[in-house]
Amino acid sequence: MCRAENLTGQRFGSLVAESYNKPKWICRCDCGSETTAHAHSLKSGKKASCGCSRHKPRKTEKQNPLIKIYRSMVFRCTDSRSDFYYRYGGRGIKVCDRWLEDPNNFLTDMGPRPTGTSLDRIDNNGDYCPENCRWATKIQQDSNKSNTIFLELEGRRQSLIEWSIELRIPWSTLYRRLRLGWSPSKLLTTPVKRR
Repeated sequence: MCRAENLTGQRFGSLVAESYNKPKWICRCDCGSETTAHAHSLKSGKKASCGCSRHKPRKTEKQNPLIKIYRSMVFRCTDSRSDFYYRYGGRGIKVCDRWLEDPNNFLTDMGPRPTGTSLDRIDNNGDYCPENCRWATKIQQDSNKSNTIFLELEGRRQSLIEWSIELRIPWSTLYRRLRLGWSPSKLLTTPVKRR
């Protein structure tokens, strides 16, 4: 039989979990009211107050587009129903306590999201926390995957996609050369025949 995770004393937005009454947690809101919530609603940020904040919408929950990124991050790390749980929570990736207790902490630590970027962990095996997260471009993200191919030439180490962009050689050409057993030097310095 699966045991409920103990959330007693943990803060989720304006709520503090006080006791478990299957299947929900009894929580005390900062306004003094009592409410109940499922654990996944608390941990994902969907339930962060008793409802008192509905009268004065918080930018975090109602208007800030980054809250969707926050909820997605928490969901894939904490809920086995996520399609991507096996790549995150399922392999031990966690969200730091500071971010779990209040979405505003995530927004403060990460700052505004630059155009063309998404949330990225610097160490792919590390947790989601201020020291290990950044806003990264697609190229940076593609270069930070566990299956990324890196090549070194003249003391410079870059991913295959970064070399492709720098040298203006299609990624598929570089990859085909690699599969044929070419050395990094030959692979990266042989010009492409233009038709």
